[in-house]
Amino acid sequence: MGLLQWGDRYRADPEGPAVLARHRECGAHVDVRIRCEHGHPVQAKDIESVPGPAFRVRSPE
Repeated sequence: MGLLQWGDRYRADPEGPAVLARHRECGAHVDVRIRCEHGHPVQAKDIESVPGPAFRVRSPE
């Protein structure tokens, strides 16, 4: 959905996007919202990258 939303915003034809995503039940437009696992809304400025469990430091060769 995130890639579709990006394409609709930056790469759609002048007539508009080729495909629309709608909620079957009510017909409203569907979009992407980013939230943390605690349910807080998150913006790009609020995100930090940290090492994950598979992070490895390369040894000098």
